[in-house]
Amino acid sequence: MMLIVYAVSTIIPFPTTGLAVVSGALFGPVFGIMIAMLGVNLTSWISFFLARYFGRHVVQEREKGWVKDLDDLLSEKGFYPIMIMRLLFVPSDFVSLGSGLTRMPFKTFAFATFFGTLPATVLFALFGESLFDPKGRIVLGVAIVCVITLVLILRKVPFMKKFLPK
Repeated sequence: MMLIVYAVSTIIPFPTTGLAVVSGALFGPVFGIMIAMLGVNLTSWISFFLARYFGRHVVQEREKGWVKDLDDLLSEKGFYPIMIMRLLFVPSDFVSLGSGLTRMPFKTFAFATFFGTLPATVLFALFGESLFDPKGRIVLGVAIVCVITLVLILRKVPFMKKFLPK
């Protein structure tokens, strides 16, 4: 039932972060995270395919200049820009619909979306679970420390420096 709510949120805009909190609160940490991740990705996939099916041909016919350059870039190297937009909370519908309008392979989009939404979705689901279980607050705190540590480590990786603001 919760996945249907996620799918409907594609048509009736509702932030999936709120749904991740609800998933964690209703289903606990493990199933809440799994349902939230599946739901967040499902809504992104639906938006991507709607844009690809209904809008790609329109863009393709009028594509020139910087739009063509952007399409070429995202088609070839779309993983990191999509992942970073997901990590930075750029509205999901804009990222998904915009990606669907490009030639970006779905596989690239799906993996970037999964890895880009993973940290926040886990934290929001854990937050939802912690609302009803005091022990969940400890897990949430540990998860937040882990995410902050991961971000600090990634900032030191030379390959990632070109994607991070200075």
